[in-house]
This record gives sequence, structure tokens and C-alpha cells, in this order.
Amino acid sequence: MLAKALRNGLGCVVATIDQLTRPAKKKRSPEAQAEVETRTAKLTLYQFHGCPFCIKVRRTMHKL
Repeated sequence: MLAKALRNGLGCVVATIDQLTRPAKKKRSPEAQAEVETRTAKLTLYQFHGCPFCIKVRRTMHKL
């Protein structure tokens, strides 16, 4: 029980730090954005709020 509380607490701290230090989004032309959306239309992302790997993936997606 203590481990679960610690894991959830640290997950919230890491997620908050991620929100505060997130890099800027990439600027694209509408045509380039449409191309990216077409190529990623069939992809699905399953994520957890406080999972360190999921946070890393969200940060990378935000850059793209």
C-alpha cells in the first residue's frame, strides 16, 4: 500500500514537472501538418498519466 502511494505521488510530481518544462511545438505549414496527420491517422496511443515511459513518449510527440 505504501509502495502504491509512493508510486502514484512520484508519478504526479513527474507529470507536473513535464507540464512545466515541455519544449515548444514545431511550426508547420498546413500542407505539412496534413501530411503528418494522414500518416499517423491509424496509430493509437495507450498511456497512463504518471508512467515515466508514457511521459517520455508524450514529450517526444509534442516535439513532433
